[in-house]
Amino acid sequence: MEKLKGPFKDIIPIFQDYKKSRGYLYNNIFSYYELDNFLYKNNIYNFNDSKKIFELVINSDNETKKRNRYFCLKELYDFMKILGYNDLYFIYIAFDKKENNSITLLSQEEINLFFKKIDNNSKLLKGNEKYIYPTLFRLLYSTGMRIGEALSLNLLDFSRDEGTITIIRGKGNVTRKIPLSSSMLSVLIKYLKLAKPKDYVFELNNKPIKYNKVSLFFHNSIVGMKKFRIHDLRHNFAVNVFNSLYLKKYKEKQILYLLYIYMGHTKIESTEYYLRLTNENLKRIISLPQKAYSNIIPKIDDNNE
Repeated sequence: MEKLKGPFKDIIPIFQDYKKSRGYLYNNIFSYYELDNFLYKNNIYNFNDSKKIFELVINSDNETKKRNRYFCLKELYDFMKILGYNDLYFIYIAFDKKENNSITLLSQEEINLFFKKIDNNSKLLKGNEKYIYPTLFRLLYSTGMRIGEALSLNLLDFSRDEGTITIIRGKGNVTRKIPLSSSMLSVLIKYLKLAKPKDYVFELNNKPIKYNKVSLFFHNSIVGMKKFRIHDLRHNFAVNVFNSLYLKKYKEKQILYLLYIYMGHTKIESTEYYLRLTNENLKRIISLPQKAYSNIIPKIDDNNE
């Protein structure tokens, strides 16, 4: 990763350590590096003119970059206030929420093609990396786990006897236990025998594999497919599980509560989002096979609210 040269060169490393100490997963700090590099290229080397920093950020020519830089700047400034920095110029702006159509739902054929590409591209790699990606992306797709949670998994978080993975202090500082389907459990056990990681489940050179490396492999693998994000695998999981249980006559309140706990949300509104997404794409979703999800969510009593 490019060396920090801008105004945040001394702040970002401390900020990352602080976030990790609070239980947040900050393996990928590319966005903060990008902000620092952006300011450096605009001849900003310190905080003497924080108003100019803010104006450069908010006037970014790309809407996505503007949003990313804005929220990175906000987080860094909030942290700097803890360190005693004062008079940092910042104006709070309410950005429009991204529309739901930014989420891509995949058909079974598209999922099959995706994993075929993942498997074929992995065979071209050397060392343990060739074992990592087929297992990692299957874990994301079959559990709805966040990518940051998966990359931080320690071997002690996996229980072969229980067939579960424990997410320690995930997003929002939520700890939860995830049951694995029998097929995913078999895949994970086989992977551990082949890769022989020492500390982390997805380990490369005795360290957790970096998000940037995973992201690059992912984007190279989906060339020729419709565009989607790694995080869309989590959305696909949630929508498919919701729809599967709904078709089995479970009540919406029951399903929402199960997904709320299972996915580690801190607000039920985050889970209700998938209900709206399901309604908007109902015809398409109903056509998706649900067999792969039959063992993922634990059974509940139909009489429970």
